[in-house]
Amino acid sequence: MKILAFSDWRFQDIEQFIDYLERLKEKPDVIVYAGDGLKRFNNVPYMAVPKILRDQYREELIKIQEPFGKFDKKIIEDIIRHNDIEYKMDVNKFEKIASFSHYGLLVVAGNNDPYYRKKAITGEKVVDIHDNSVIIDDYAIIGIEGIEGIEGSSSKIGLLQYTEKEIIDHLNTKVEQVGDRQLIIISHSPPFKILDFSIMYSQDYIGSHALRDFIEKNSDKVRVVISGHSHLQGGKFKKYKNTYVVNCASHDMPGDPGRIAIVDISDDNVDIGWKTLYELSTVHRVGPKTYQKLIEHGILNVKQLAALRPSNKLYQKFSDIHQNTLNLIINYANAIDSEKIIIKKGIKSALNNLEGKNIYFFDAEY
Repeated sequence: MKILAFSDWRFQDIEQFIDYLERLKEKPDVIVYAGDGLKRFNNVPYMAVPKILRDQYREELIKIQEPFGKFDKKIIEDIIRHNDIEYKMDVNKFEKIASFSHYGLLVVAGNNDPYYRKKAITGEKVVDIHDNSVIIDDYAIIGIEGIEGIEGSSSKIGLLQYTEKEIIDHLNTKVEQVGDRQLIIISHSPPFKILDFSIMYSQDYIGSHALRDFIEKNSDKVRVVISGHSHLQGGKFKKYKNTYVVNCASHDMPGDPGRIAIVDISDDNVDIGWKTLYELSTVHRVGPKTYQKLIEHGILNVKQLAALRPSNKLYQKFSDIHQNTLNLIINYANAIDSEKIIIKKGIKSALNNLEGKNIYFFDAEY
């Protein structure tokens, strides 16, 4: 089974991810999104707010286009509390992403996704994997949304939290439902002290004790855990007993690259690789003016920039950028896209005569 997994895309370019999926030669079996930033992918289909609130939110409510149909007090309270009335998107990006897989897109809500945001996890081949398990051959995929909340802990911050007991009960219930199958767990939170160290609010381990305990007792059944939440640990995996834990979180600042885990599961092995998607703004010497010009001429990502050549007609459209500067930018883009150091010109120095010697380099900054 081949799984593509990503998480915590609060600023990353979703259209760039879709473009990456379009260019894949083979569809993955499953795509996984492990939570946070759900509002960037799809609208919540809002219902009519109770009459007592209509005057206060009249201007916002007239823009609401889809009712739930069934009154849900908890959802309405969440909407009002977070003042999160929004406009309707033209495209359900969850559904679009799901179309590039065989079995669908499996999503869990993150700790920063309000409860009602779960309603955005909808569309053809889109599954809220916390509420609905998926069985593929001998594997059962189950999910855990939000985080494990501990009263008084500064590291347990978020809108969607469960107690340790609630998570344990949830996992046990799911196992009873799926029977004696190998498990793949999609959890926004990693297991406690496994790829969960964080420094965002304080230096602390922010993972789930309940999930760690479950793995301890069921390592022979849990093949893979896919998580996010701890941005610092994103792009890493670790084998714990018989279970592979994968953290596919991305950092949450504008311009931070998007991480994608590529997980291949076979009967006797688990292979894990990575793909990193960089935005144009990460390329050295691409400032606001150059960025805007690239976008205007259809250069939307690093791969397209790296493909520019003097022989291309498109190259000529950037004649107002000094040729040496443009070529340097293209070289930077090639290095980023290939994830390799590109040597364009060798430099001779006295160091060439020191072959076989112990040479030490110091990078001193003040």
